Amino acid sequence: RIFKTFIKVRSINDFKLVNDIYRISKTVNMTVRQRPNQFFNVESFYYTHIDNALNLIESYTRLAKMPVKSQDERQMLQQTRITLEEVRRTLVADLKQVNAQDYEQLDTEMRLNKIYQNRKEMEHEK
Repeated sequence: RIFKTFIKVRSINDFKLVNDIYRISKTVNMTVRQRPNQFFNVESFYYTHIDNALNLIESYTRLAKMPVKSQDERQMLQQTRITLEEVRRTLVADLKQVNAQDYEQLDTEMRLNKIYQNRKEMEHEK
């Protein structure tokens, strides 16, 4: 549904924001599809964050293209854009949570490799 809103976006900044939200959501979703055990780490992504993002984007893009807006309406749209930025940050946090285990594993592999390399050097010195 986020992808469908691209054609409704009117400004470059809004397009970038919607694109960021789309890319982050797609990445989280693909990661969870590949590793279903990650679902429980980002349960809130599926039950609240993505729905909230979709509803805000759809409402924002629909209302932003309306021709005549009062000052209050413009202010509300600006506040919605700020809220969408916050939603994007929340989705980034979800993505970090999904990737946290991978980074821990990578760190462990790097430390093991360093130990292995040190051991090899010690064997060559003897």
